[in-house]
Amino acid sequence: MVKFSLAFSDKTREEEAIKEISLKTKYVLPRKINFALIFFTPHYRSTLLHYIVSITMQPENIVQICTPFLIYENKIVEKGVVCVCMELGDEKLGVDFVKTQQISKIEVSLRRLVKKLKRYTYLFSFLPSSIDPYTYLHGIKLSLGKYAKILCGGYTLYSESSQLIKGEEEDSITLIGLGENIKVFHRKVNGFLPLGESFTFTKVDEERRLILEIDNKPAIEIYRKYLGDKFEILKKNELFYLYPLGTKSNGNYKLVSIKEILGDESLFYLGNISPGEKGKIMVLKENLLLENTKKIVEEEKNKYSPRLVIIFDSMVRRKILKSKDNEEKYLIKEILGKETKVVGAYFDYHIGSREAFEELAIEEGNMYLTFWQ
Repeated sequence: MVKFSLAFSDKTREEEAIKEISLKTKYVLPRKINFALIFFTPHYRSTLLHYIVSITMQPENIVQICTPFLIYENKIVEKGVVCVCMELGDEKLGVDFVKTQQISKIEVSLRRLVKKLKRYTYLFSFLPSSIDPYTYLHGIKLSLGKYAKILCGGYTLYSESSQLIKGEEEDSITLIGLGENIKVFHRKVNGFLPLGESFTFTKVDEERRLILEIDNKPAIEIYRKYLGDKFEILKKNELFYLYPLGTKSNGNYKLVSIKEILGDESLFYLGNISPGEKGKIMVLKENLLLENTKKIVEEEKNKYSPRLVIIFDSMVRRKILKSKDNEEKYLIKEILGKETKVVGAYFDYHIGSREAFEELAIEEGNMYLTFWQ
């Protein structure tokens, strides 16, 4: 059975922060640390953190991810280092780094990792801003299938997102594969509701990620129609993240984020969409979101009694929720109780699915909760 340790420090100097974390970790895991997952804010030097962790805690595998904010128990932290350490026993966990965007090499690396685990149950991955998420998604589908059990957090603009390989910073894909005896699953928390009547994406350039026409009209017209007087304000202040588009799949909506309005009134997007699909404008309802979060966490606690929850949260979601985001994290921890450790990080987008047999997609604006038994 996997043993977990969670430790946090907000001390300014890297040496002091890791010393505090090491003391707390060694108290819980005195014998051996097989894996250390470290989330830290940009206030710390990543290479120095890696060096100090290596010599003080001596984990077999280290993954470090720099994040704009991190989550520790019931708080959102703007400055600090948090470390999840694991003693695996007979369970298998594999770590690999891919320093390329070539689909063939991504596919080979994934197959190699899965083969090493013999039977994998779950794959976590992290992408820096230099890696195209669509290339990675293609590699995933080729190697593991379009319904694979994965969760990926990635960055589009955040510049401090590089990972470390043997103590050296690299713009690489980080892969963490879990063997069959490590029980992990995720739930997606949405909170976005559709507005108005549905429309059809009549002309989409999937290669360039452009929505050209909706209902046979310039794509931007859909926002003019539904937002009315708000449209010019949103356009001027680039606030279209407040109103993503949604496409319905298996009874659920997948979000398509509008990143830019081009001169020809087409929409540059992040997400997965095909010509002919039906869509709606979406809006985040705060009260509904908190109710949904409460329901999901209570369900999973009652079913599985998780010992660890790792949260993959969204920067877009945080911008919309503001103080409600803090309230939500407090709610999650309150429901889970003292026995369940809670940690997390914020990302620009995720690659995952809502549930089994729903195809993998790239989305902004959702939160994923991963439950470890």
